[in-house]
This record gives sequence, C-alpha cells and structure tokens, in this order.
Amino acid sequence: MRLGLIDNMISDPNCRVSVALADQSRRGRGPRISIDVLPPAEIEYAIAAGRLDIGISIMQKRLPSLRYTPLYFETDILVCGQSHPLFTSTDNADKLRQDVRLAPKVIRSFLNHHDFFLVSDLEESIEATVTNIEAAAFLILSGKYIGFLPGHYADQWITIGAMRALLPKELYRNSEIVLIEPINKKDTSPAVQSFVESILQSR
Repeated sequence: MRLGLIDNMISDPNCRVSVALADQSRRGRGPRISIDVLPPAEIEYAIAAGRLDIGISIMQKRLPSLRYTPLYFETDILVCGQSHPLFTSTDNADKLRQDVRLAPKVIRSFLNHHDFFLVSDLEESIEATVTNIEAAAFLILSGKYIGFLPGHYADQWITIGAMRALLPKELYRNSEIVLIEPINKKDTSPAVQSFVESILQSR
C-alpha cells in the first residue's frame, strides 16, 4: 500500500491516518506500507502515474483521472515568532493590519499566493518561499518573517509563547483536506480498500 501525505498532518486531530493504520495492523499480517510526504501536486501526479495508490492532501490540480473525496477543513492562521517586532504589538487592529501588510513574509509555493493575498498587495514583502510547513516554521521562529501555519501545528509554539497569532479572527484561511484515489479502481487491493473505508469513517 503506497500512501502519499502532505507534511505535518500528525498534529491534526481530524486526521485519521494513524487510526486507519492501526485498523490495518489489527487484521493481522497486512501489506507492506510505503508512505511518502510530498507537496500536493506531486501527490496527485504520483497517483495518476500509478506510483502511489492513494493520497491525503489539499486539492491542487484536480486531474481528470482522479477522484477527490472531501474529508475535513484545516485552518491556517497568521503567526510571528517571539523575537518579531509584531509579537509585542498592542496597537489597534488598523495599525496592525498595515504593519502586517509591510512585514517580510514567508509563503508556501504550492498555495499559489493564496496565503499572501489575504494579508498584503506588496509582492516585494515576500522574502522567502518554501515547499513545506516545517520550513515555514523555521523561518517564522527566526523572528524575521510572518506567515501562515496550520493552527493545530502552530499551537505547540503559541502555547509556550514562542509564536503569536496575528488577528486570528480575521486573518485565517481554510484548506479542504481530501482523499485522492484513481477513478479507475479495478486493480485496487483489499488492503487499500479497507484503509480508505477507515479514513472515510471520519466524515
């Protein structure tokens, strides 16, 4: 069973991957499992090419040979690190919005600027681009950049005071997490079918 995942889903309480894997193990000796953590578009292309059996990701390309089944929504929040000037800002919301607009930003390349346009129109304020969430977190924790992280992932640093959410009731974005399969499933193994059934129980 070859599974593709986007990165850092492990802290998401809505993600049933570990539960579905446990269900597999309770059935006795199961299939050999291969898990690749990849950007969304690579997951889709790998399933379409037959290199992966299934994926759990945000929807990126919507390839015609694939089936996309909605699972749940993941919420990204805008955050800065403890040493960033905005961490201790007590200014009113209008001033903070303007400071956010000007601040150096890190964006995820696979979101096609959807995270950036929520907070700014200044392309020059994008000073870093990453392909995954962990890389964005490193840059945000450096104190120079602001950027969006999934709320479930950022919480570990917000709780200890290493990050601050900036206007969280206003500056957030939702991504739909989907199960991705080939439309033509005639060669799908029983193990993959049972894994999919377990994942879909979360809906």
